[in-house]
Amino acid sequence: MARKTKVRLVIGSLLLAVLTMLVLPMYGEYGGHNISFAIFRNMEQNDGRWPTSWDDIEPYHKDPLLPMRSTVIVRQFWDVNWNVDPHQLYKESEATPRPTISPEDRVLPVVFNRGWYPKDGPVTRWVLSPLLKLKLDWKEELPATPAISAPAPR
Repeated sequence: MARKTKVRLVIGSLLLAVLTMLVLPMYGEYGGHNISFAIFRNMEQNDGRWPTSWDDIEPYHKDPLLPMRSTVIVRQFWDVNWNVDPHQLYKESEATPRPTISPEDRVLPVVFNRGWYPKDGPVTRWVLSPLLKLKLDWKEELPATPAISAPAPR
């Protein structure tokens, strides 16, 4: 192999490694926002039902960096509690002040970074992620659209 080819391979490999080290932490920090948006869009399309798996939200998820609708990368950093009742959590949040999200106190949002999950026991309380709570608040405030009947006669 020619010396120039070896140098190009080394430089290309180093560039790829640096880009990977810069990009992957972004998924760890910001990936949860897009998951929350995807969950909300899924709920809008499915009569308010909570998704049951990654497959349910995949069509609604927009990758923050790559032009694709896949959760393959982000699910390595983030997880979702698929077994909650979001409407119950919403009612609880209306009745009592929202607790501070705290891995130490075992209070986690339903969309959570995998590093937050307590390693020595279960979560004591789940809360809606701030973005989902905001979206559901906004949806509750919308006036009900009147039913459309037959057009008025002319």
